[in-house]
Amino acid sequence: MVGEYIMLRKKLVLMYVIIGTLVLLVMMGWLILEFRNKQMKTIQADLNNQLELLDFSLTSFFQEIKHDVQALAENELVRSREDDNFTNFIYADEETFEYEIGEIEQSIINVLNTYRTTHPYVNSVYMGRENGSFVRSHPRSQSTQYDPRDRPWYILAEENPGRVMITEPYQSVTVGDVNIGIVTALVDQNKEMFGVVGVDVTLLNLTDFISGFDIGNAGQLLMVDEYGTILANRDVNLLFKNVQTVLGESSSEFMEQDQGLISYDNNYYFYYTSPEMGWKIAAIIPITVIDREVLNSAYYPPLLGLFLTIILFGFLTNIGLSKFVVRPLKELNEVTQHIVQTNRLDQQVEIRTKDEIGNLGNSINQLITTRKQAEEVLQQERDLARAFAEAISFINTSLDLEEVLDRILEQVNCVVPSDATNIMLIQGERAYVSRSRGYDHLGLDAVLLTTGLKISDVPNLRIMFEKKEPIIVSDVRNFPGWLRIRGQESLRSYASAPIIIHDKVIGFLNVDSAKVNFFTEAHINLLGIFANHAAIAIDNARLHKKVKNHAADLKR
Repeated sequence: MVGEYIMLRKKLVLMYVIIGTLVLLVMMGWLILEFRNKQMKTIQADLNNQLELLDFSLTSFFQEIKHDVQALAENELVRSREDDNFTNFIYADEETFEYEIGEIEQSIINVLNTYRTTHPYVNSVYMGRENGSFVRSHPRSQSTQYDPRDRPWYILAEENPGRVMITEPYQSVTVGDVNIGIVTALVDQNKEMFGVVGVDVTLLNLTDFISGFDIGNAGQLLMVDEYGTILANRDVNLLFKNVQTVLGESSSEFMEQDQGLISYDNNYYFYYTSPEMGWKIAAIIPITVIDREVLNSAYYPPLLGLFLTIILFGFLTNIGLSKFVVRPLKELNEVTQHIVQTNRLDQQVEIRTKDEIGNLGNSINQLITTRKQAEEVLQQERDLARAFAEAISFINTSLDLEEVLDRILEQVNCVVPSDATNIMLIQGERAYVSRSRGYDHLGLDAVLLTTGLKISDVPNLRIMFEKKEPIIVSDVRNFPGWLRIRGQESLRSYASAPIIIHDKVIGFLNVDSAKVNFFTEAHINLLGIFANHAAIAIDNARLHKKVKNHAADLKR
């Protein structure tokens, strides 16, 4: 078989030599065009990396402001509710208005202005209240009538309490600035909103920020929001205008694609969409600059170098085929023969190449793994059958309810992995833990055995009681109304099946795990089966007790 591999190697080498000769003959006419495409891809990849880096910086810039806004919203001074005498412009007369700033308001202004003066790209820091008052880091340029509650930044924060939001660009009331606001609502302990605090960055400031990035190739940057509004560009006259002003009909393609290249009006537009912000960042490079660079590079690779490359390629191919084809195929053959002869599944093919041979090796490994998993599943089925058999046997031979329930919990632990299990029985309107396992290390055994839970007050029990169906709680911390018991914080997921006798729920079989999203449908199917066994055991024990009591009554 090795001889066949060597013949294959010779055939491939001959094929590569013929193809290389043909390539050499046609390369003179094709080289410049192909090299140009390659160079364009290289330039595009380089610019995409730069745009991703800019996006990272821009995202970090706004994330930092978001964190700062959240910190401002949590500042005790800023949260002061004594806002009746805060500055209010609702009925302000520009000619006669005078600031009357109290001690608390001045302290808040000091906090806001300190932040503004220490962050060069921040234009304004402000706070609006539900009573219409408005506190700003520095005085407004004009004291015109102004109600913060009608402004887009206030409305956005009001609609999204508990979140720090970034507004769409909006026009300033008193000056020509176009702002982007980073805002969040002020919410009290009763979840009631009483104001909004925010930070403004003007489009000019944003342009100054991205202007610090040099992308080379005599290029400039363009930044557009998800609605096509220009947020930053060297030409300030384009700010706050639609990108169609720059790209014309190509703006549709620009807005629809996440990234790519557009040629328009003597410029290349290499663009990228920020996954976090949703904004598009474009590098604008003159076509003449790139064409000159491409042509200069394309003329330099000599055809002699290509010829020598083909010769070297043929030599290296011979070596490569031996290493990457002959040797891996030989190893594949040895492993498969070993498995056939020994029927052992503990051997794997160690071929790490990412090619057809590597895929073949991976397929063989997957086949081995699949067979091994099938055997493991078969063993699990055997274990499950044995557990069911033992449980049924014990139920049929024992009428001691506690012993039967202990054995059921023991078998549940064998087939349903968990950190703790218990069986609850219903007495009246409450459910009590009858038997349990795994809670002792949490110090909960005594608590569980002495605590009765009113079913109507515990959502997970109430749901099972009413629907008579099993339930899975993937994360108890996110389950509405989950009953929290001290010491049980480490248990994160929960599954349970109702114990039903004569179409009446008389208890619950519960399992807990410290892992989130641990239990599956397969687990609750198994719980359902064991819950049915528990129902039979309980019914038999109760019937036995009833007969025993009746016999005792007859003896009297």
